[in-house]
Amino acid sequence: MKFVICLIVSYLCLTSAENKLQIIETEAQFDEQLKNAGNGLVVVEFCVKWATPCIAMKTILEKLAVLYENVAIFKVDIEKMKDLGTRFKISAVPAYVFLKDGQFIESFLGAESRRLEHTIMKLNN
Repeated sequence: MKFVICLIVSYLCLTSAENKLQIIETEAQFDEQLKNAGNGLVVVEFCVKWATPCIAMKTILEKLAVLYENVAIFKVDIEKMKDLGTRFKISAVPAYVFLKDGQFIESFLGAESRRLEHTIMKLNN
């Protein structure tokens, strides 16, 4: 019984995370979604599908999307969106950029789950 409940809860969390995580396909979409976020916190993950650190952070990002419902989280494939990577001076992946009111606040490189959550907590006020 506990196993079934865990599966249902996991499914609901992942379904909710999929709705919160926005896959950005174009720079115009990025600008529109950033505008829609208003003055709220936006976290942008720059990654590539094949990189092991990016794969490792996928589940963590999904969980954070559920925990911090008022934070907009964007996923950007830097191989497809090189111009956006250049715009934010991304030099390695994964990279995390934090924006508020559409303005750059801070960023960091690396698959650091604790740092990611700590930064969200610090900026989400």
